[in-house]
Amino acid sequence: MSLLAVEGLDVRFGAVHAVRDVSFSVASGECLALVGESGSGKSTAARALLGLTGPGARTTARTLRVDGRDATAFGAREWRTVRGGTVGLVSQDALVSLDPLRRVGAEVAEPLRLHRTVEPGRIRERVVELLREVGVPEPEARAAQYPHELSGGLRQRALIASALAAEPKLLVADEPTTALDVTVQAQVLDLLARAGASGMGLLLISHDLGVVARIADRTAVLRKGAVVESGATAELLRSPRHPFTRVLVEASAARPPREPSAVSSARRLLEVSAVSKAYGSRTAAHGVSFALHAGETVGLVGESGSGKSTVARIAMGLLAPDSGTVTLAGDPWSALPERRRRPLRHRLQLVHQDPYSSLDPRFTVARVLAEALPGHPDRRARTLELLDLVGLGPEHLGRRPHQLSGGQRQRVAIARALAPAPEILVCDEPVSALDASVQDQILRLLEDLRQRLGLALLFISHDLGVIRRISDRVLVMKDARVVEEGTAAEVLTDPRHPYTRALLAAVPSLPGPVGAPDRA
Repeated sequence: MSLLAVEGLDVRFGAVHAVRDVSFSVASGECLALVGESGSGKSTAARALLGLTGPGARTTARTLRVDGRDATAFGAREWRTVRGGTVGLVSQDALVSLDPLRRVGAEVAEPLRLHRTVEPGRIRERVVELLREVGVPEPEARAAQYPHELSGGLRQRALIASALAAEPKLLVADEPTTALDVTVQAQVLDLLARAGASGMGLLLISHDLGVVARIADRTAVLRKGAVVESGATAELLRSPRHPFTRVLVEASAARPPREPSAVSSARRLLEVSAVSKAYGSRTAAHGVSFALHAGETVGLVGESGSGKSTVARIAMGLLAPDSGTVTLAGDPWSALPERRRRPLRHRLQLVHQDPYSSLDPRFTVARVLAEALPGHPDRRARTLELLDLVGLGPEHLGRRPHQLSGGQRQRVAIARALAPAPEILVCDEPVSALDASVQDQILRLLEDLRQRLGLALLFISHDLGVIRRISDRVLVMKDARVVEEGTAAEVLTDPRHPYTRALLAAVPSLPGPVGAPDRA
């Protein structure tokens, strides 16, 4: 049975034609994936199916049927009866989607109460069951917490639990696993697959073609608001016909770990020696040690809560270790008082995960970069030089963050980090929110900057494909400790620790070319 039938969907925002004559369907138990770059219209198309394109949008369709009902005639009341009970929605940004003033358990319980899918006396029990099913550890305790007390991955899992609570017939999942580690991602994908096997339809929006290959029956590729190719997922990914699809597949294809950079004689810029940090009874880092040389990239990988961000903050001098030391080019760093560290901070710069949050929405690109160049004798010349370094031009100077694509925003964030001429860039999940082709561009940029400027990179990621692509050496963290380290080739092709092997086994991959066996 067709749960969703769409023909000739069009969405306009003033003069912007965001979705153009898009048609597709989703049957019971089927998963259809919409893929494409940022701005391709995939999320707009998905939200149109729930009447959520907003008051400024003009949405039309020749056919829009949801569970057999003609949705083209729906008003606000009809949409309210459909959302949650018939069609569930999982948004990408859980921090915005979850009510910051409401406990997580109350958020998950709301659909149960509204749609009366369980007896009132069983609501609390069912909330805990749902949180456990989506991989939330200690679900009883987490249900009593507020969203800000959870990691990004835990918030995303809570959002998925809330969307599944009312047992919808169709789930619209917009990048549901972007913030998740590979092992938790695998749990969530298995959960969605089980829901599909029981008859739930799934419309999946994702930039991760490995995720798409693992769960989607069919895939539609959008570019500039239009479907350019569609078909059975395995066939489309093995033998893409449209040039744009081929670009996406090539950008997502696994590459062998690169040969380590020559660092035997390079200067040791940063040394972290046996650092530990605890918050009350919780250990965030325990006895962590590593060195970072000029021109080298060290990848730090692990699940949420493994301690990698804590180690990065200690390395940056933003957090004092309880024990152990950090030295910068052989000189004390972690032991310095902040007044003596501040004049040296230009030597280490941070690139955040979400440039939209880290860039002031009121500032133009010119002002963002100018503020990173206090006292520079020729700010404009240096600003243009920085833009050129990251592949942007003078035409971007007057734009604000909302006028840039995700990739352009991240390039501006990298340019800002380069402004004080650092020796080290600490990159905290810098490409996790980007589409595959844009992610590929940013990784190429970082590699080019490493070679041209002799930068050292401390690169933090939960994406093993990204770590494989960019790292010379890799440290794997679990439960606040480094459990394995070595060159990227050693760790990622011949792992010794069971946890590393489990991480690699959980990574979703693309099908091989026609005639080749699928990768595990």
